[in-house]
Amino acid sequence: KGVLDAFLAKQPQHASALAQRGKVLLKLGKRVEAQKDFAEALNLDSRAPAAWWLEAAQAEEAVEVLRKALQAYADDAE
Repeated sequence: KGVLDAFLAKQPQHASALAQRGKVLLKLGKRVEAQKDFAEALNLDSRAPAAWWLEAAQAEEAVEVLRKALQAYADDAE
């Protein structure tokens, strides 16, 4: 992340670098910061791969929430 931070300090409008930092932030569990980078990358380049990473992250979270909900209902059925 440090290398990307340094690069973006010099070139803050580099959409690909923002997307890459967003991916790193997601892996570090820093979802809010990652979403900001993805949003900025998309603002700079609507075809940036950040859109897909953001969608994937949101889908992953939704799947986890649904798993928990299903488990809660499964516990009720017993």
